[in-house]
Amino acid sequence: MASNTTPASLTDAGLPTNGVHVIDLSVILPALFLKGIFILRKQAIGMLLAVLFLVFMFLMDVTIGGMTLVMFDHQFVDTPFVAYLMIVLGGITVLFIWQLFLAFNRAKKIPVG
Repeated sequence: MASNTTPASLTDAGLPTNGVHVIDLSVILPALFLKGIFILRKQAIGMLLAVLFLVFMFLMDVTIGGMTLVMFDHQFVDTPFVAYLMIVLGGITVLFIWQLFLAFNRAKKIPVG
């Protein structure tokens, strides 16, 4: 990235893109779509997947934000904007996780705190 060229690992493998992006687009996005359908149909698997994917999304936000801050510190990127964006998205994700937790507690009528 520092030299503004394609990484050697991609050119050596003859790949036009990073395999992680392919996995994101081919597995994670359709799974998120299916989770939404399950939730709209009020199926229990939708709520289970919601918890799993919200935690996954939070961890992904933290990882991308942290990586961007390290890259900014080493001057591989010009601005830490993506890191700040990931912090905001991570915060929003935590709010969704908390709301889901409260909804589960209301459904089971377990006192919180």
